[in-house]
Amino acid sequence: MRILVFGAGAVGSLFGGLLARSHTVTLLGRDGPMKTIAREGMRIESEEGTVHSRPETCTSLSTKKPYDLVAITVKAFDLEEACREISRLEKPPRWILCLQNGIGNEEILRSHFPPEIVVRGLVYNGVFPEEEGKVLWAGRGPTYIGRPLMQGAGEGDSDLVPLARAMTDGGFPARVAHDIEKEIWR
Repeated sequence: MRILVFGAGAVGSLFGGLLARSHTVTLLGRDGPMKTIAREGMRIESEEGTVHSRPETCTSLSTKKPYDLVAITVKAFDLEEACREISRLEKPPRWILCLQNGIGNEEILRSHFPPEIVVRGLVYNGVFPEEEGKVLWAGRGPTYIGRPLMQGAGEGDSDLVPLARAMTDGGFPARVAHDIEKEIWR
């Protein structure tokens, strides 16, 4: 799977760093951290040890590259701009995964993308930036995914099963939520 992580802060670096071990991952982030990761790779420290991976890096979005998944991991106040940039991709991805906790993101996502490709992810992991190219994974929990903009989408959403499996197999445990809207409000 070809994955773009739009916003390589703590959560984006954890997500991209873990999945880069088995997928083609590109982290899009600020110049300094991206140079460090390009040179030294991404390190994820936890009580279970260190995970080291080598995702691709960039500081601006190439609209010509195709992606199966675009994961948005920017701060909430940057979501609108991220969506504007992603919507310029020449070939839309299969999924746009918004890995942001909180409410109100659906309205922004709805204004840029078709409902069938919008996936919300709720992250229950404690992750902290340590230094450029290194994060501390202090608390492990599940990530719930679902399509809040589609009527009838839920636990039986077979289109999301491969995404949840790829995330889990990559070390970022995920499951399709029975009711993602309920999870968002929880």
